[in-house]
Amino acid sequence: MTTAAGTRPRKVTLACLLAGVGALLATLGGISEMADWGSIQQREQLDELLSREPYSRAGLSIDEALELMRISIALICVVGAVTVVLAIWTFRGHRGTRMLLTILAAASGVIFLLLGVAGILAALMAFVTVFYLWSPESRAWFAGRPYAPGSSTSGRGASADPFAVQSYEPPAAPPPPPPPSAPVAPVGPPVAGSGPPPSDRPYGAPVDLPGTAVAGAPLPARPGRTPRAVVVAVIVTSVIQGLVALLCGLTALVYLVTPEAYQQALEAEPMVRQSDALAELDGGVAGLARLIFYMAMAGFVLAAAHVVAALLMLRRSAVARIALTVLSAVTIVVSLLVVLTAPLALLWTAGTAFVLYECYRPDVNAWFRPPR
Repeated sequence: MTTAAGTRPRKVTLACLLAGVGALLATLGGISEMADWGSIQQREQLDELLSREPYSRAGLSIDEALELMRISIALICVVGAVTVVLAIWTFRGHRGTRMLLTILAAASGVIFLLLGVAGILAALMAFVTVFYLWSPESRAWFAGRPYAPGSSTSGRGASADPFAVQSYEPPAAPPPPPPPSAPVAPVGPPVAGSGPPPSDRPYGAPVDLPGTAVAGAPLPARPGRTPRAVVVAVIVTSVIQGLVALLCGLTALVYLVTPEAYQQALEAEPMVRQSDALAELDGGVAGLARLIFYMAMAGFVLAAAHVVAALLMLRRSAVARIALTVLSAVTIVVSLLVVLTAPLALLWTAGTAFVLYECYRPDVNAWFRPPR
């Protein structure tokens, strides 16, 4: 058993809300920052920040600081999406995700404290999340045992107060002995035909009584038929992520086969020629082509992992469903970033969100529930 049982404590609900909402706000903030990436206002704010102490000691240029910010925001978005998924699973009572959520919350709290005054509130939320997740009632719920306030020492053999006034009570009188029973008449030899009829079952054979389980008989199984929602989720995932893997794979293959022709095709695009961000890249068009190749490879790996996890779900693998959930959360964040330049990526986002919904319907949860 890796799942808690019983009524969910209020502190578990509050901890999951703090972690999930905080991570979601951080992810949305990172996406909003990427939407205004490279603007004049952003560069001016960054220049002003680099001129202050202690950031001026780093000696970073604006371009180096922008690259560092880009990596940091990408990490924040990915970790935020993973934290939202972990908060949902912890809310459902999964013990392993509670441990992972605790590690992420504690690490985030330490990082927020290093930011100074601006990170005190976020650090406080992170530490409160850890405290609530490991409160006595939360530990009892995740362990699957009832919790009563003030009963923490009930099972430890608390000793009595040696200085308390001891009251004396005389021992109770013993009960009177029972009256003697009447003598039992001797039993004579059995008379022919007076006993029970002979049984047709051999002596010692197991008896099949209604409502009882015979030793060695199989236990009641989970619903054997694959739910329709699982089949739909696998089909939608295979179609959408298969198309993404095909497009990304073709893009990477063209770059590997003819990199010069790929760079010439990029130079012919008016949007690329008129872009101010092209001058910031190392290598110009060649650097842009290389960046697109890396992104295409990452998209191919992500989409292929989606398809593999979806197919493994058909084998009733709970680990595959968790993996598909984490991959879907990362995909939603990435697709929202792509929407800024390609609005058609909203179909990618909507399809991935639909798959998540199908994976957690009640009949699907019952199908994945381990037998007891």
